Amino acid sequence: MRTEALANPTVLEWARRTAELEAEDARRKAGVKPERHEGWESGERRPTITEICKLADIYKRPLGAKRYGNGAS
Repeated sequence: MRTEALANPTVLEWARRTAELEAEDARRKAGVKPERHEGWESGERRPTITEICKLADIYKRPLGAKRYGNGAS
């Protein structure tokens, strides 16, 4: 079973850019197809919990509810 993360696409893009990564580099490091990564940042798709944890490591950002925008306080 795949559990999707409620990640804010704007925050995902911000995290990538502030990590000084181009989309292609982030995609390659995450090991996903371009259309999947593009979908995360456009809001058309959601990463899984495993994928969002991997992105947090790649972007060197803490994985926090507010940071990735799932609406939790």
